[in-house]
Amino acid sequence: MLWLEAKNEGLSGYTHPQFGSGPSPVIPDFIFPTAAMEGDPRADMSRYDNKIAEEDGSDTYLITRISPGTDFFGAATRNAAYKEYTLDISGGGHAAYAFMLGYTKEDGIFKYTASTITVSAPNVSRRLQNGLMLEPT
Repeated sequence: MLWLEAKNEGLSGYTHPQFGSGPSPVIPDFIFPTAAMEGDPRADMSRYDNKIAEEDGSDTYLITRISPGTDFFGAATRNAAYKEYTLDISGGGHAAYAFMLGYTKEDGIFKYTASTITVSAPNVSRRLQNGLMLEPT
């Protein structure tokens, strides 16, 4: 996506610390160390250390392999249900009334983006003489 944005902006020679440079990105074998490929001495598993310095006296050294074939967009998104319910009640003659109650629930296509909204709107009006209408706002 970053390369497409650069192309659309007319930029040439786009580079990225994780995915390299050139006309298309290079997917490395490891996320940590940054942009490491298989056989890179920085990705030697004997150097792996996930403990903080206070625990073992040496600094943390993480090695994280990229999971080939992972659909990260699919892992982050989902189909989302959208539900909306509305109840309207109204009536009257010289004194009219109306009441609306609404409920909306949207799960969101990205995880943890759901929302729920409940609204109500009461309204009362009174017809006075000479065709005037009294309605509170």
